[in-house]
Amino acid sequence: MSSSATCLQMIVPWEMALPDELEDKLGDSIAVKMAKFDKRQCCQHLALQRELEAEEQRKAEEAERVHREQEAEARKREEEQKIHWLEAERKRLKEERRQAQQAGSSSQQPPASTGKAIDRPGRCSTCMKAGKECKLGTGRSKSCVQCQKLKAKCDLIAWTTDMEKRPVMATSPHGGEKQKCHRKLKASMEVVVDVDNGDDKTMEDTLEVESEIRMVVKLLQKNNTTIETLAKDIWDLSGVLEESFEPLKAVMTTLVNHAQNEEGV
Repeated sequence: MSSSATCLQMIVPWEMALPDELEDKLGDSIAVKMAKFDKRQCCQHLALQRELEAEEQRKAEEAERVHREQEAEARKREEEQKIHWLEAERKRLKEERRQAQQAGSSSQQPPASTGKAIDRPGRCSTCMKAGKECKLGTGRSKSCVQCQKLKAKCDLIAWTTDMEKRPVMATSPHGGEKQKCHRKLKASMEVVVDVDNGDDKTMEDTLEVESEIRMVVKLLQKNNTTIETLAKDIWDLSGVLEESFEPLKAVMTTLVNHAQNEEGV
């Protein structure tokens, strides 16, 4: 009994006992065996509890991983849908812009040149908003009268020229016979941009078309200025040639008279 009591006292701090100390040994009393059995059961319970907690931890981590993967998949699908929608919207806007360009080019294509200026009615947006008649201004400015008064930018651009030959009476600076010559004027062409006072969506779709048309008009105006400069240079050159011809004519006349006089002698 004393040995059992001693053994019991040796393993009383069950939390500190080693697994081999919990095994039944010869000479252990019933109380010691019961205490060891309870401790073994407690250790097994703790081990199972730790295993259960570890299993729950693994399940929680797995659930979190699955949740993150599902969120990533959902974001990926959302981004793909957004990209698909943006691509469809881009194609739609491109098609609308193409149709607007075709409509603008077909409606604003100038007719074949007939040798006369084209008078096409139209109003700029300023006159349309004011409900007034749009009259093209005079002088170098291509703005209408109303926009010239308001000093506003006019979106009615008319460039009218005339293809014809006009007789011009030219006189040499040194005197002499008047000669009739013809000056070919610049080629006729008119570009009229009539801005429709429609909805904002239509205006936005045609902004690019209007920008391209303005660029074309600027190029045509630049070419027109170049043609005018060349015509002026040619006219000045013809005047210089005419001035040089008069002294040559006088010299030739003198030589002919001198030759006739020698033959008479």
